[in-house]
Amino acid sequence: MPQAVVRMIHSMVAGWRNRFDAIGQEGAVLPLHIRRPGVLQCFVDASLFPRTGRVGFGGILLSPEGQFRAACNGPLCWVQDPLVAEALACREVLLWLRRRGVREVELYSDCLSVVQLLCQEVSPDFPSYFGGIIDGCRAVLDEFDFISINFVRRSFNKFAHILARGCDTHFIVWDIAPPSFLLPLMDQ
Repeated sequence: MPQAVVRMIHSMVAGWRNRFDAIGQEGAVLPLHIRRPGVLQCFVDASLFPRTGRVGFGGILLSPEGQFRAACNGPLCWVQDPLVAEALACREVLLWLRRRGVREVELYSDCLSVVQLLCQEVSPDFPSYFGGIIDGCRAVLDEFDFISINFVRRSFNKFAHILARGCDTHFIVWDIAPPSFLLPLMDQ
């Protein structure tokens, strides 16, 4: 593998860790977490595969008691930036929730930057592809009767992370039972 590619991969991994590692973010200002009894919980994550150039997302919907309700995963196309991947993952999962008819949900992401942008009262002006994704997420958020966007440490987002890493070449939904690759983690 050419050295330039190796350096690019190391740079991408370092950038990912710097942006999305929850360690060292204790001083960050987070929105107030609003809990509502009886509301579904949805965890979302993105995963980059630098060696292959693939990017995937995953989302898992849980009952208020933490029981499996549904899950989805799929590929994200033409994404190189981890922040863009996380925003796209949120958008895809929000659209999936909307198609399912979910009207009230607590959404959890381990990407602090995306959580903060989605929780701002006024949409920031990003004249870019990334700004368009954030605006798209915010437009879908307006369609929910109740939605709470929350930051969660990566260690608490393991189901969505495994789903994102397990994505194939097309969008997949599990409605009755979780995918077999999640079962060992769910039994713990």
